[in-house]
Amino acid sequence: TLFQDSSCRTAKQRLRRVLHWGPLIALFIIFYIAIYTSRLLLIWWPPLKSHSNLLHVAVYALEYYLVMSTYLKAMFWGPGFVPIGWRPIDLTDDQQLKSLLQWCSICKGYKAPRSHHCSRCGRCVTKMDHHCPWINACVGHRNHAQFTYFLLFAPLGCLHSAVIVSYCVYYTLFYPFYHQDSEFPTEDYAMMNLWEVLLAFFCLGLALGTTIAVGALFFVQLKSILRNRTGIEFWICDKADYRLECRHDSMTAHLSIDEAGQPPKFQYPYDLGRMRNFKQVINWSGRPVGNGLDDWPLAPDCGKYDLTKEQVLQKAHKASTAVLASVIRAYTGTRFPISFGLRTACCQPCSIWIEEKRLSLSPGQRLIVTRAHGEWLYGQLLLADEQSQSARDASASRGWFPKKCAMEHWIDSAAATAGDNGGNGLVKDKKVQ
Repeated sequence: TLFQDSSCRTAKQRLRRVLHWGPLIALFIIFYIAIYTSRLLLIWWPPLKSHSNLLHVAVYALEYYLVMSTYLKAMFWGPGFVPIGWRPIDLTDDQQLKSLLQWCSICKGYKAPRSHHCSRCGRCVTKMDHHCPWINACVGHRNHAQFTYFLLFAPLGCLHSAVIVSYCVYYTLFYPFYHQDSEFPTEDYAMMNLWEVLLAFFCLGLALGTTIAVGALFFVQLKSILRNRTGIEFWICDKADYRLECRHDSMTAHLSIDEAGQPPKFQYPYDLGRMRNFKQVINWSGRPVGNGLDDWPLAPDCGKYDLTKEQVLQKAHKASTAVLASVIRAYTGTRFPISFGLRTACCQPCSIWIEEKRLSLSPGQRLIVTRAHGEWLYGQLLLADEQSQSARDASASRGWFPKKCAMEHWIDSAAATAGDNGGNGLVKDKKVQ
């Protein structure tokens, strides 16, 4: 099936996905909060004592089950991958394919609409939102609903735990001010000693921190769902508006402000209205709607490949503004390159820690620089010899590196496009004075 290779179907596959710092930390937090809160709940609200206590314990158990089940489904189902060698059946002309879709040389196929290649997963992901280290997988078409459910249930369960722990700690600390005939237990085993109070405060901190952090992520995802845009697609639309604005300014430079009018806006093809957008992800089964490849419902007057065509145009625009650089200082790809300065070591792009990689460099190498962030640059190595596109991409030739590693040169757009598409690096080289 389409999603078979993104799902963890065997115990070995599941173990490999769990044995990562993200899931291990997340599971520790979930288990610690749940176990410690359950202990307090069973002592202070014995379920056999009254129907209300039984209901209280049952509600908390249901919350814990929903948190664990949605988390494990989001992690083990995976996002869904585009099949190796995929190409649309309705497009047969190679020139038309190249003008409408991007080619992924690693997956040996075209990128389906709304899909993107994840360097961590090593595959093109259907409707990729982002690579989440906490589930050690991408959030995509297949697990988007389960991931959103987890973002909803986790803050609710943690908030419930925070209330229980806070009440028990408060009652313990101020116990001398209460009467002996209180309805709560007064036995020694129900009272907390110093270590138990410290453990309770640790549990309370984890619960409140999770409530705030994961709750904020839930509202971010809810906004994304209501607009039917992933985090990457928000970025693509912003770049599309910027590209159209630049094109509009260049075409109307000789006109007055009134004659030029407003620059055009990119029409996003998958915005169906809030309710239909919501139903595209959220349903009772939690399973995805459609195959995640080329059957996306479209807004009026929009085409199937409008977004992918815009991505191709943005890639060409990026190539026209690329810069050639020569490596003058080695970089080994270390996580904290303190030798390049404290600012370089501490102020790194966030994407380095989540999805994108660092690029190891040696003096004398040449590369195409397409992005900059503070003291860091993002580029792709140019190979001196004639090599195939597949061999070129198989080597880790793209990534971030400190700005102090490179010396900038001029580059023309034709050479940049050739380098970006796997050319041999024949670039006009004029050193900037």
